[in-house]
Amino acid sequence: MKCPDCNREYNGNCCPYCNDDYQKPKPKVVVSKSSLLMSIVSLVLAFISMSSPVFLILSIISLVISIVMARLEKNKGKLVFINLITIVILVISLLSFFTPYYEKNFGYKNIEKTLMVDLPNKKADEYRYENKHDSSVKYIYYKYELSEEEYQKILENDNINEYDDNMWFINNVSDITGNYIIYNKMKKSFTTPEKLGNCRYMLLQIENTGTNYYAYVYDVAVIRKGN
Repeated sequence: MKCPDCNREYNGNCCPYCNDDYQKPKPKVVVSKSSLLMSIVSLVLAFISMSSPVFLILSIISLVISIVMARLEKNKGKLVFINLITIVILVISLLSFFTPYYEKNFGYKNIEKTLMVDLPNKKADEYRYENKHDSSVKYIYYKYELSEEEYQKILENDNINEYDDNMWFINNVSDITGNYIIYNKMKKSFTTPEKLGNCRYMLLQIENTGTNYYAYVYDVAVIRKGN
């Protein structure tokens, strides 16, 4: 071996002439292109799955493959980092995918607790998220079909009120003119929210169509721009 400092030949790891430790440099191990490509593919699919849940399965499959491939690599730090980001995105995507299912089936628990009412069948007949009025009004919507007895029970609730055309907090989200219960989330009371400024409230309206009875629930957030 030749010493890089004195250029003399020697055997071993330490030069006997200048007492300088010298180790032969190890060649850098480069991650294979196929492993890196698979990790990037799984990351891209995870991003797409946030708007198109159909890509969730493809992203999970490609992630599993990339993790297996990364285990075979000696220098896998870059692959592990990419795969960790992919896992975080997939968790967010999975939560956004399962949230509507959970809310449709179990959202009644929060509604009953907040509005102090009993809802039938537990599962909502309809559930969706809405933006209105240039996104200044956002709300989660639930629809429950009632029996006549269930309708009458809500109608007899102490917090029920009669509809009026000038009730802006109803007109924000509903075209129904039925009686209502409103809960002001800002003040944590059954009071009308402030019209000016931001506000959050939960609104329940009941409707009698003559043949059917319904309860409509709106969990509303009003965000005034500039406030």
